[in-house]
Amino acid sequence: MLNRTGKVWHNLTEEDKVLMGPIFLEPHDQQPVFCKQKEMEGGDRIPQVSMRDALTYKHFLFVLLKRSSQVYSLRRKQLSQAAVRQRRQRRERRRRGVPSSVPDKLRQHRLREVRALLQAALWPRSPRGCKRAGESCKLSDSAWAWKKPREQVSYHYAQFQPVVDTVLNAHSTYELQSLAATYASEISTLSTALFHAQEAAAALYHSDDHNCDPAGSMSDHDWHVYLDTLGGTRLLSQQVTWHFMQVALRSNVHTSKVELTVLMAETGQMMRSLVEGKKVDGIPAPPNQKVVDLLEHAWERWDVLSHVLTEAVHMEVIPGVMVDRVAQLSQAVLADLDVVMHHTEQAAYAASHSSDSFLVEQTSQQETLLYKISVEAALVLSGIQVHENWLLLNESRGLFDETQTMLLQGAPATNHSPAMEKQTQVCMIARMREVGDLFSQLEHSALGVAWGNSTELTELGRLVPLALAAAQSQSEALVLKTATSCENATEQLPLDSWLALHQEAATLARWSQRATCDLILRQKGRLEAAQLQARMDLLLGSAHRLEFGAFSPRVPAPPSQEYLDHFSATVSPALDSFEAATAAEDVLAAVAAGEALRLAAEETQARYLKAALAARPTWPGDRVDAVTRELTQACVVFREALLYTYGQRSADSELQAAVANFEAMHQESKDGGDTLEPIVVARQDILEQWDRVGQAWATLKGQLTTAAAEDMWRSEQTLEVLLAELSAAIPLYSKEDDVPAEHFPYSALIYASVGGCLFCGCCAIICYNCRRKGGPKDAAKQMKMHQPDVQDTGLGP
Repeated sequence: MLNRTGKVWHNLTEEDKVLMGPIFLEPHDQQPVFCKQKEMEGGDRIPQVSMRDALTYKHFLFVLLKRSSQVYSLRRKQLSQAAVRQRRQRRERRRRGVPSSVPDKLRQHRLREVRALLQAALWPRSPRGCKRAGESCKLSDSAWAWKKPREQVSYHYAQFQPVVDTVLNAHSTYELQSLAATYASEISTLSTALFHAQEAAAALYHSDDHNCDPAGSMSDHDWHVYLDTLGGTRLLSQQVTWHFMQVALRSNVHTSKVELTVLMAETGQMMRSLVEGKKVDGIPAPPNQKVVDLLEHAWERWDVLSHVLTEAVHMEVIPGVMVDRVAQLSQAVLADLDVVMHHTEQAAYAASHSSDSFLVEQTSQQETLLYKISVEAALVLSGIQVHENWLLLNESRGLFDETQTMLLQGAPATNHSPAMEKQTQVCMIARMREVGDLFSQLEHSALGVAWGNSTELTELGRLVPLALAAAQSQSEALVLKTATSCENATEQLPLDSWLALHQEAATLARWSQRATCDLILRQKGRLEAAQLQARMDLLLGSAHRLEFGAFSPRVPAPPSQEYLDHFSATVSPALDSFEAATAAEDVLAAVAAGEALRLAAEETQARYLKAALAARPTWPGDRVDAVTRELTQACVVFREALLYTYGQRSADSELQAAVANFEAMHQESKDGGDTLEPIVVARQDILEQWDRVGQAWATLKGQLTTAAAEDMWRSEQTLEVLLAELSAAIPLYSKEDDVPAEHFPYSALIYASVGGCLFCGCCAIICYNCRRKGGPKDAAKQMKMHQPDVQDTGLGP
């Protein structure tokens, strides 16, 4: 419905008003619907219309063509003959392809008028500010349409508008009439369908009993699309703010300005789609009235923010006051959208009792947090509300980690969220590990920015889209269950990764014994509950790294489904039993459960050792594994000493067996054993460290065998010294021995050859001199002496 006091109405003739009568008749039994006006191009302001305005489109098209022809006839009457000649000259230049230098202002003005008339008359328009038009029942029947013909208004309008715009964009009278004739049949068909949809919407407007249930008609797919669109809008609001902060800090200015302009338009369009629905993109209307009201409030704040951003993007230097203003508005918009998302997720869960809606909410929140963290770090760098933004930055970091852990480990059902299953597919874990690694890098870069390193802004800008792409891939895999295959062949894992897994399994075995010792000390009043919990956190953290991987310390995710299944079948049950026994403070049960956990962890340690040796046979893994097991055995010795000292063991046989086992392992780490090679004399660094370990062990052994109960704290300190010396030995044992390569004895061969030549030369000289001294007679004599005697042989001459 058009306001009769408006500019468009006054420019119509009486004949036009009669023809357009069904459009402009105001109902006297309804409240005013002209709640807001929208400024069109050229300065015209047209009123926003409601669904009450059922159009007679055939009449409208007639007026449209009539008014378009008046664009030129009016000009001919008002301009002089000279102006007509100038116009003909310009038309001739346009025909030849020469652009006109004088704009046809009157024609453009009239065309804008016609376009304003069309846009004012056609639905949909933004219902903001109109209480009646913002009701969810009307929105669902006019914008959110799937099955019923009366719910097709937005869909048909999206088809009708481009065709009419094509006609309105004509550059001449001839082109306009030609386009109108070409599209007349198509416009007639489309307008008829749009009219029937509009008529049904208008009927609902008059007879709405507020008993509609849009949420009840939404399928699981509809809920997913709406939540996904809402999460995308929330993400866009932070992306816009991040690009604004880059412009304000003079980092990547030109690209950020372009991105800012594009994303602002996209955010506004998505806001409107959330409020009205958009069948072309498959977006349903809001599920209930509360969501509509919340979205209206968020949209109003976004309008204010978009105006401030538009003003700021044209500035050469953005003042701090404007940065502060944008930060406040951005936080307000995000808070409003968070409330809308939570309320919509609760409605979706109530309708379907599926965890998919909760997954969409959580994963979209993670995507938003990536940009929110970047914005907060940039605000700290800018000096805007430094303390408050530091708190927000730390809160956002913690929320991301908490959500990622929940998605990995699962969570029980609560009053506000469904139960989440633990991830058991190695491909899904590998994909989530990628997200965690990228977030850790982004977090490090964001902290660098917050601490004043402006050069990290470029790195932060590079990491944010990478992390977002990984997070979106993770979200798709979690919701759609698409992570069913991946490339994670064990042969492709480098040696360092195998070593990290091997050492983490050894760490888990060691922490299981230390936690048992702390429980014994806690029961005897020698340890605070917080200290015991801290030890348990270390134990659980090690188990988490071994099962899901970690960025720091660097531990890869399980390399194959076989390793993950083995961990779930052996380590996980033992860990659960140990946690239960520790929570009950049952020492003997905790000792047994801790021992089972140690054996399971050492079995996993042996599997990873075998894989590491297969990856690199020359690596001295056996002796590294022996020293690593010494660390765990030292903790076992201390555990048995505590049990015997505090009366949990009646005899010291277990303690003596543990001591003997450690000493045998320590001796084998030097002299070798079944599979161990002895330490070569050339490795003095290992031998010296071995002596230091022996000295620390001798001190601990003496204290454990003679100390009283009240002096066990000294033994614990000595144990820490021994563990430190053993840990220092691991890198030395891991280094391969430098065995000199066998070279061919070229020098000996040369010397032998030279000596042989000299000897032969000397012999030849001596023989030559002897022959010269004897002469021919001596030579004949020597020959005669060698002739045989005929008589002696008994043979005749």
